[in-house]
Amino acid sequence: CGAVWDTIITITNDGGEPLSVSRLFLRGTNANEFKIDNDTAFWLLADETHDIHVRHLQTPVSGPRSAELVLVTNASNAVNNEISATLAVRKDSSGLAWFIPLLDMGNVDLGKDVTKTVKIMNIGSVPQTIQTPIRGGLFVIDSVVPNPLLPGDTAVAYARSLVVDTAGALFETLKVSDNCNSTHDIVLALYVRGRGLLYADTVTATIGEIARIPIRLSESQYVIQSGVRNITTTVRWNTTLMALKSIPKGTLIETHEDGDYRYCTFTASAIPTADSAIALLECIAALGNDTLTKVEFTEVTTDFGSSDIGTRSGVVYVTGQCTEGGIRLLDRKKVTALRAVYPNPSNGFVTFDISTPERAPISITLVDALGKTVRTLYKGMPAGDEWNYSTLVTDVPNGVYQVVLQTYSDVRTQRLEIIR
Repeated sequence: CGAVWDTIITITNDGGEPLSVSRLFLRGTNANEFKIDNDTAFWLLADETHDIHVRHLQTPVSGPRSAELVLVTNASNAVNNEISATLAVRKDSSGLAWFIPLLDMGNVDLGKDVTKTVKIMNIGSVPQTIQTPIRGGLFVIDSVVPNPLLPGDTAVAYARSLVVDTAGALFETLKVSDNCNSTHDIVLALYVRGRGLLYADTVTATIGEIARIPIRLSESQYVIQSGVRNITTTVRWNTTLMALKSIPKGTLIETHEDGDYRYCTFTASAIPTADSAIALLECIAALGNDTLTKVEFTEVTTDFGSSDIGTRSGVVYVTGQCTEGGIRLLDRKKVTALRAVYPNPSNGFVTFDISTPERAPISITLVDALGKTVRTLYKGMPAGDEWNYSTLVTDVPNGVYQVVLQTYSDVRTQRLEIIR
């Protein structure tokens, strides 16, 4: 009675990114009976370990004594930035048994089946029998070897997750019993990562006009389900072609120039509006050293662990520049325009109303969401002025595309949705 009993808990970073633990603490009804001897913050690189020394300050007279060990961390499987494990001291015929019920199975992408190996250690004083197999709604525990588990030994559980269609932290429970007829739980946790794509639109702007570039997040519902609420990103573009005017949607953090490039860091809510835009950049098109610039994402972070959000660059075409040698006389009363695309959505024929101010080669292409040209719809030299062109798109898969009209010096785009 009154003895002090302690243990070492080893934390391992089995992810690829550095792990930060900014705070360690105990909570629960019996938390005052436990003490963390080394409760300072720490960093772990990939595959590094850190030992946490926890003591129980008195032997319980009857029944279990437990507390929750909480780590505040940037780990991707943290729930509200916390990873926790229940520490339990139990009295039995052989003395004390100590259990750490939370076993992390790691991360898995949405909709993927995965097999994980988890280790279970008996650091109590009596044999433990794990009741298997378990076939729950999320995991299948194929086997635990060895079973029963003697004091001081380690068992390996082969757990296979079922295909899941929701993001977030998911749990399954192993029932464990000892020779004193007491039962307790070991919880297996699997964190399902939501997948999203952060991308910029392809737009055109004439020199002196304002170019408005929406930043959009696709599959945002999965990102939000995984706990993300805010996204911070850095984008860059050719500053000789676009001078930053404002960010009417999103919160600017920092911006600077490096050579010909402007870097802009801002934060935006992961909850998009009806048009899926989470941010909007406004720039003034300028006479620069090129006719187009990519809007590239150089970094993406979130407020909930590491980011599993992909990126795709947008393109801004700056028109009004003379790209051919010699002198060209342009009739300013006529403009290049892709005036209408109909029907939209389309399930068969689609017609384009076009205006071209001069007799010159043009092309009309269909570009998908990844920026890949799916099909060339027209290539030729029309007579000029206003005209229309119709074509079949029945061989194009369902989806949302950009129709790109390109001449010597102009690019015009329209959105087209194909549904069958």
